[in-house]
Amino acid sequence: MNKLALIGYPNPQFRKPWHLISIHGDSNRLMTDSVVEKFKSFGMKEWISQEFWDITDDPTMIENLKISFPNYKLFTHRQAQEIVDFIAKRQKEDGNDVLVCHCDAGISRSGAVATFACDYCKLNYTEFIQMNPFLRPNAMVLRMLRDAGGLNRLIDQD
Repeated sequence: MNKLALIGYPNPQFRKPWHLISIHGDSNRLMTDSVVEKFKSFGMKEWISQEFWDITDDPTMIENLKISFPNYKLFTHRQAQEIVDFIAKRQKEDGNDVLVCHCDAGISRSGAVATFACDYCKLNYTEFIQMNPFLRPNAMVLRMLRDAGGLNRLIDQD
C-alpha cells in the first residue's frame, strides 16, 4: 500500500483495489453480509470492523460514562494491535492499494486510525492533511496505535 487516499465511503466509480477499517459504536455495524458483498463488487479486498466509542481514557470521563452508559466500549490494546497488524500486512503486499478508514462521522476515531496509518507507512503527512482537513484524531486511540506500532518509542528517542 503506497498511497493513503481516502477517509470515508468509496463510491462505485472508485476502481483501485482497497482495504477497509470500519469503526462503529452502539453495535451499529456497517459490515453486514450484504454490504461486504457490495463493497467487494466495488474493489474491496480485505477489511476489519471494530466497535468502540469516541471517548478518551480520562478517569473522570470514564467514571461518568460508567454511570450514564454502563455498556460503553473503550478502545483496547487488543484492538490497537489488530489495526496495526492489518496495516502492516497490507503494507507488505505488492500494489498501489488504498486504505479506507470509516466511522460514523469520519473525523475522530477513523481520523486517528488514518493518521496512524500515514505515520506508520511513512506517507506524506502534509498531503494527507490537505486531503483530509477536517480530521480531529482521537488522542487516546492515536497514542495506543502508536504504542502498538512501536512509533512512540521512535519519538521518545529523538
